[in-house]
Amino acid sequence: MRRLPLVIALALLAGPLLGPVAAKGPTVLVTVTGPGLPGEIEVTDPAALADVWGAPAGCGTSDRFFTASAAAPDRTLPRYDVAFHVRIGEAGTTASRVMYLVRFAWDPVSGLGFVYLPGPGDAAYAVNRGTIMRGVNDGRWFRASARWAGAIQRGIIAATAH
Repeated sequence: MRRLPLVIALALLAGPLLGPVAAKGPTVLVTVTGPGLPGEIEVTDPAALADVWGAPAGCGTSDRFFTASAAAPDRTLPRYDVAFHVRIGEAGTTASRVMYLVRFAWDPVSGLGFVYLPGPGDAAYAVNRGTIMRGVNDGRWFRASARWAGAIQRGIIAATAH
């Protein structure tokens, strides 16, 4: 059985204690865990700080982190757990909370990134359903936006280059 990454376990425990979030704050940090990483890494590149609240398809927003539906990427590609930390409270505060979790895979041959939106039965779904449910999209793979995937991949490369 696969162990839950620490950030997911903490989010599951802290969610009920923190209560509902009054406003849809911005993403202030993205953390990544997965194979080959020295532990949890932080990505603060503005391109990685995507809007987890999900702009409607076709609206042209530049901070959407996933695009079109896709087949699952090759199983041999490393899978990374990505947590979106969203500011809670008033503007100017530094408090944040993990509000959304996805899985990320990068295909170095095609240069494409892929995002899996956890669905019912996935441990991360418990966190996501308290933030936003994406209906038929939950439990499916999507192409990651090039901008967001590039920022996440640069964070992974930087963390493993040492």
